[in-house]
Amino acid sequence: MKLYFSSASSARRVLFALICILTIKCLLAYFIPITADEAYYAIWGAYLSGGGYDHPPMIGFVLYPLLQWGHHALILRLPAIFSSLILGVVTYLYLKQEDPERAALTSILLMLAPISLLNIIITTDTPLFIFSFLSVMCVLQALKKNDDSRWFALGGLCLGLAFFSKYFACLLGLAYAFYFLFVARTRARLIGLGLLALFTLPFVLQNIYWNYQHDWSNILFNIYNRNNDIGFSLKTIFQYLLFLVYLATPPLLLALANYSKSQLKKQALFYFFFIPLLLFFILSSFKPIGLHWPLAFIPLIYVWAGLYLSTENLRKLLKFTMYWSGIPLLLIVILLSIPLKAVQDRPILGLNYNKIVYFFHHKTINVFLKEKYPAYSYASPNYADASLFFYDTHHYASVFLKGSYHGREDDLITDFKILKHKNFLIFSRTPLLYKDYKPYFRQVTLHTFYYKKALFYYLIGRKFNYPVYRDNILKPINDNYWIDPPYLPHAPSFFYLKYFKS
Repeated sequence: MKLYFSSASSARRVLFALICILTIKCLLAYFIPITADEAYYAIWGAYLSGGGYDHPPMIGFVLYPLLQWGHHALILRLPAIFSSLILGVVTYLYLKQEDPERAALTSILLMLAPISLLNIIITTDTPLFIFSFLSVMCVLQALKKNDDSRWFALGGLCLGLAFFSKYFACLLGLAYAFYFLFVARTRARLIGLGLLALFTLPFVLQNIYWNYQHDWSNILFNIYNRNNDIGFSLKTIFQYLLFLVYLATPPLLLALANYSKSQLKKQALFYFFFIPLLLFFILSSFKPIGLHWPLAFIPLIYVWAGLYLSTENLRKLLKFTMYWSGIPLLLIVILLSIPLKAVQDRPILGLNYNKIVYFFHHKTINVFLKEKYPAYSYASPNYADASLFFYDTHHYASVFLKGSYHGREDDLITDFKILKHKNFLIFSRTPLLYKDYKPYFRQVTLHTFYYKKALFYYLIGRKFNYPVYRDNILKPINDNYWIDPPYLPHAPSFFYLKYFKS
């Protein structure tokens, strides 16, 4: 397939590329099983709330209407699948007035990039990815239209929605503030910055109020609980740089590095992606940066290419990106086509056979347990298995025992008081120890079963002993995860009120 059809209009080429890319993404979304994190966020959509334990709640609001249609992977992943449509079409519409040919090349380039083509997993980064991009495009449109306040206001609304998705949106807000205060300061642009802040403010205030009511759980998670591994490391810096090279492609980064520095300093778009990525680089010196962390800011580099690189360079970049994204796509297809029996005796990508079988067949396994024990309360010692059980069976599964700082969303949903004297089925991919569960039930029996020659474990606990569980498990959870920061005002602890108020 040629990258350039001289006989076709630019819009037709974008449409053709969009159809091809959406088809590939739908096939990936169909054949790649739902992951534990996706199932976890499906819980946010099913149990809609004004906030989530570890992040703001936008992903729940996005998934709520989709879950009314069903729990199929294609339905849950629609926002991630159609992110390519949003980014590609918006980029084309923004650039086409100047040069339709360059607009088409840039649009296709962005949709074909790894951040778009391989982006089918639904997470909190999905709405952040979309709304951050829309916010920047609105601000660029405001600058193009002589500082049009309406576009600034719309950019602020999108920034607020991005903030309501994930706190990384604050980095974009800092980039706006730096550019409008120190680089291109005018009265009209200061008003524009004020409008950006004004239309973001309601989302910030709502999030503050929810955290005030819920022990500042977002603060506890993002500042304290997940940062015990902080320490200077060259390895994490190198890892972050590798992520950037992969996501933005080597030739695009090289073109950016070779571009006139004096010209870059005049470009608003440069600041909007450079400052967040620079802050991630600083953070990477003492903390591992996830591949998805800079995801929201990488598309802006592709838009920059469409604005400032030559048409010939865009064509070369598009050709390279087709191979750059095609190689991992081919690897995914190969991995999906490997029969399970071929990996039964040898780990692949560090995963043992048990985990691989569960990844591809968790629905069959969970439905089997649900049908065999229909009247039980369901639980798992970790949030991943509990979330997948809910997603596969439509029956909520609690997190039993202490768990970790990950997935404490269950603390907001489950009330163990009302489960007193209930019978439990507790499932796990790893062995369950009798002594860990005996204090909390009148009778405990351990069970195992095989599926496709992989061993799985579950426990039947009869007559749940809530008072002992409260003292041994819920009290340490309260003391470790639901203690308000002493420097912040707060409402009475919801967790304490639920379990320990006389």
